[in-house]
Amino acid sequence: RTPIATGVVMGGPRAGQPLDLALQPGQSLELTEEGLHLRLTGLVHPLPAGRKYRLELLFEHAGPIATDLSVDFDVQPAPKSFTSRRFL
Repeated sequence: RTPIATGVVMGGPRAGQPLDLALQPGQSLELTEEGLHLRLTGLVHPLPAGRKYRLELLFEHAGPIATDLSVDFDVQPAPKSFTSRRFL
C-alpha cells in the first residue's frame, strides 16, 4: 500500500503466478526493474525523480512492514483513456 497509487502489483519473470517469498529473519530481497519488482497502478500524481514515498508491504505471516519507495526517474500517471496492452 502507498498513498501515491491506488494499487501495487508484483511484476517480473513470474508475474501472475503464485509467488512464495519464504524469507528467513534478517534475509533481504532485492527488487529490480529486470527481475522481480513492484509496479504501481493508478498513480495519483506525477512522481519526480529524487523523491521518496512511504510504501507498506503486507506479508502473510510477518504482517505489514513499512519501507520507502525511491523514485529514480520521473514518472507520469497514464492518461485516463490509456489501456495497457501487451504486444508480441
